[in-house]
Amino acid sequence: MPRSYKAADKRRSQRFELRLTIEEAHEIVSRAISAGISVADFIRKSALGDSAYMQTAAPDKAALIMELNNLNKIGNVLDQIVSSGKFVNNPDQMELLTDTLTGIKNLSGHLIKKLSS
Repeated sequence: MPRSYKAADKRRSQRFELRLTIEEAHEIVSRAISAGISVADFIRKSALGDSAYMQTAAPDKAALIMELNNLNKIGNVLDQIVSSGKFVNNPDQMELLTDTLTGIKNLSGHLIKKLSS
């Protein structure tokens, strides 16, 4: 289905040009990426006083968050493998996969406690 056209007064037709240092430009791009929005949306929201970006975590907490996300990805893959039932006939492998999933859950719990403190 084609996109509906906006009324002329609702279209973004005005352009602004501004000068930035390389460091300022990199910082704006970095913040836009962190917020998960385009640079144009980031600048627009910042200039208009909207909440433009998420608060960034301290480097140590950011590392913990990244590791927690990685563990969750691994856990999801292992859970899919266990749920597929391909290892039902091999109790040793099934036990190993189940133990690994339990270990990942425990480690994730420890990371969550660290992040909460």
